[in-house]
Amino acid sequence: MSSLFSKKIFNKEHNRKGTRNHKGTRNRRGTRNRRGTDSSPSPEFPVFRGQSKIITDLAIGVVLKDFTLTPYILYNLLMARSLFPLIFALFSLPALAGPEVGQPAPGFAMPDQYMKTHSLQQYQGKWVVLYFYPKDDTPGCTTEACNFRDDIFKLRALDAEVLGVSLDSTESHAAFAEKYGLPFPLLSDASGETAEQYECLTEWRGMTIAARHTFIIDPGGNIAKIYREVDPDTHSAQVLADLASLQAEQ
Repeated sequence: MSSLFSKKIFNKEHNRKGTRNHKGTRNRRGTRNRRGTDSSPSPEFPVFRGQSKIITDLAIGVVLKDFTLTPYILYNLLMARSLFPLIFALFSLPALAGPEVGQPAPGFAMPDQYMKTHSLQQYQGKWVVLYFYPKDDTPGCTTEACNFRDDIFKLRALDAEVLGVSLDSTESHAAFAEKYGLPFPLLSDASGETAEQYECLTEWRGMTIAARHTFIIDPGGNIAKIYREVDPDTHSAQVLADLASLQAEQ
């Protein structure tokens, strides 16, 4: 019994010194196994499969201003060997937020469905409801546009002008406006430049489109209200109520 116990002790100590175990691999001292690869312990913060791609995509997204710090991305950044990507992302967030309430609205000059160019400057002294939408004649966009159409006299009574913006062509806008009798300009941002300035440019199923965001711009040309989450069914009524509140505060 004493001999068997001593043998177990010897084998345990023998393995700790870096000899081969029963599977033919070296122990944790970092020596090589039979395949010639290093069997060192895993780093304290391992890089999971696909993590390097996440970090690369994040860096590209920051540069292109198309970036969302989701919990999944944040977790992988925290688990990375270097904290630089996380620090870089966090310090970049204010720059990616887009225009804010109280700031001057980015200027623009875009043609409408009748090829008439509209600029923000020509609306000085008026309230402007600048709404971006993804695509002409699609269900949500049609609902939103028709609700603005139905409320157009109430909006004009508040001295507000409605301007719709998408990446569609002027021809597409003309057909959309005629089909539904839309009494306000639909501006063609074919290059996506204005949508990008307002942080509305996005990708959907391989297409570049404008996200459904709305901005109320005051008579001084400053942003008074931003809607990043829009329900097409109730949005026009919401804008009317907010316009009344904003004007009451002045």
